[in-house]
Amino acid sequence: MFLMVLIYSFFLSLWLVFQNPLFDSYFVPGNVDCYANYAKTIFNPEHLAKVLYWGESILMPLIGNLVGASQTFIAYKVFCATLLISILPVLTLVCKLYGQNTLQTLLVVTIFGFSFKLLQTAGLGYPDPLTILLLITAALSRNKVVVFLVMSLAALSHFSMAAVGAIALSLLFFTTFEFDKKNGLRFGLSTLAGLLFGRALLELWYRHFEYIHTNGRLEAVFDKGIPFFIHQYQAEIGGFWLTPGMPFLIIYTCILLYLLICKHYLFVCTAVIVLLFSYGVLFFTVDGLRGFAVTIAPAYVYLLATLSKSLFNKTTSTPRSK
Repeated sequence: MFLMVLIYSFFLSLWLVFQNPLFDSYFVPGNVDCYANYAKTIFNPEHLAKVLYWGESILMPLIGNLVGASQTFIAYKVFCATLLISILPVLTLVCKLYGQNTLQTLLVVTIFGFSFKLLQTAGLGYPDPLTILLLITAALSRNKVVVFLVMSLAALSHFSMAAVGAIALSLLFFTTFEFDKKNGLRFGLSTLAGLLFGRALLELWYRHFEYIHTNGRLEAVFDKGIPFFIHQYQAEIGGFWLTPGMPFLIIYTCILLYLLICKHYLFVCTAVIVLLFSYGVLFFTVDGLRGFAVTIAPAYVYLLATLSKSLFNKTTSTPRSK
């Protein structure tokens, strides 16, 4: 039965990814090529990588270089597409490995797949799929060492987004009704420790290759200034709030209502704060959905998995263990 769900997740992921009307355009040379070029020179970074924000995302270009995907533009894009298509199958595996039964896994994967808009709109070449894969693994892992390791890697993949995702996920760990606060605290601290360790590794990389600007996306925010982002928001206020898509917003609202009905008031407040974090990222970027999706992904997966267990009357079994 589980094998059927895994196969289903793979074909659902394929179908969703190929719904992107711009999918073929990403294989045209010059389209989102900064990371493809970065992968070629990852061990001898050019000046732009040392001064621009994308220089903080070293993991995917590094892996692309090591596996040979950086040899051609098309090969790198196939590598990126493979990571994107892997999101739902990996989510299926981590759901099953870390406490979800087959029906719960099917529910989580289906809801996430159809409501997570990025799967149908992602541009190939960005480090988002790898970052999401690592963050959702951290969200559902029952092993504190695994949480630490994957969060460290997420920091190397996309530090700024991983930082927001880690903080949001830690808040959920600290306030969840699914397991005792002691375990929640431990997993939250493992998440934050992994993030800090990843940042330390990133700093060592910067020093070794003599990077000039090491504040990544934060540097880009300072360069543009607050008035730029306010003007960007005011130009399309409705579009800003609807960026995640109606399916996501409806599902998230249902989650909040369910938590309210069950009187998990602290948890629902945390879920609202987490959502506002991602809207904050959306406000301070020019990338639209990308920043929102990456930062909300681990919290969204955790909420779906937690509520699926509750709906199946398994609230007494904890999704994690020591």
